[in-house]
Amino acid sequence: FSDSPRSLWIKFENRDEYEEKFKEVSDLLDVSDGKDLVKIYLAEEKLVKTLPANHCVNADETLTAQVESVLGEGRVKVTW
Repeated sequence: FSDSPRSLWIKFENRDEYEEKFKEVSDLLDVSDGKDLVKIYLAEEKLVKTLPANHCVNADETLTAQVESVLGEGRVKVTW
């Protein structure tokens, strides 16, 4: 099961925060290569966007910590 693709959920409070910080988060995602999907969640709007397959990442502890350093603790979750 450890080879099964996971989903990396990244939570932004709203569209404004997404527009302000996504470039910085995207730069972190771009250097991570893997098969895990990335899902963007806008909490206020209750919207979910799955990034295309060419944006798949390796959703490991290093990447989650890097994204949390930009957005804050508790804003990144990995699911199976």
